[in-house]
Amino acid sequence: MTGRMENSRLPRLFMGLLIAVHLGLALWGLMGFAEMIFPAVPWPAISNPKFTGSILFLQWGLVLVAAALFLGGSWARWPQTPRAMLGIYLLMAALCAVQNLFYLDHAARFFAVSLEYAAYTVILLFLFRSAYARAFYCRA
Repeated sequence: MTGRMENSRLPRLFMGLLIAVHLGLALWGLMGFAEMIFPAVPWPAISNPKFTGSILFLQWGLVLVAAALFLGGSWARWPQTPRAMLGIYLLMAALCAVQNLFYLDHAARFFAVSLEYAAYTVILLFLFRSAYARAFYCRA
C-alpha cells in the first residue's frame, strides 16, 4: 500500500471483504460449472432447475469472469479494474433481470434483485469514488 492511500482501516477492510467475496464467487462459479459437466457432485445442487442450460452457462460464466477480473485486476493493480467491473456487473444485472422476470416466481424475487443491484452499486461507488481504491489501482 502506498502512502497516498487513506489511513483509515475501513477502506482496507472493505477491499479485503471484496476480495473474499470474489474468491467465494470463483468457488461458486466453479461449483456451478461442475454441476453442468458432471452427472453427480458431492454437494447439494446450487443451480436453479428452472433455468435453462444456456442461462446457467451465462450465469456461471459471468460469475467466473467477474471473480477473475476483480481478483486479477486487484493483484495486478490494473487501473481499468473499476471499468471492467462496471461492464461485468451490468451484464450480471441484465441476466438477473431476465432470470427474475421470466424464470422465477417466488414472492421475494424483486427484493433479491434490489439487494443484488444495491451490492453492485456500493462496490462500484467504492471502486470509482474512494481515494483508497483510486490509489490502490494507481488511478490517483
